[in-house]
Amino acid sequence: EDAIQNASWFRLSEVKISYNFKEFLKKKKIKADLRLSVFAQNWLLNTAYQGVDPFTSLMGYNQAQGLDLFNAPNLRSIGMQIQVKL
Repeated sequence: EDAIQNASWFRLSEVKISYNFKEFLKKKKIKADLRLSVFAQNWLLNTAYQGVDPFTSLMGYNQAQGLDLFNAPNLRSIGMQIQVKL
């Protein structure tokens, strides 16, 4: 019983914010569509578990999820996307 831990967890997987400049370009009489997006992935993980990230799996195999041996860390990323339609 000493080795049993609470394994519940909460993760914010992806957040994406976008803005479309279509109306702004329409006022300038430019016939194009411009969208700017900013995103973040895996930025929040809340767990009482002391082991590895519960979403990762051993050597990347789905069948080995939940095993705490030789797991690679989960990656965090942030980025920006610009989309132009002419």
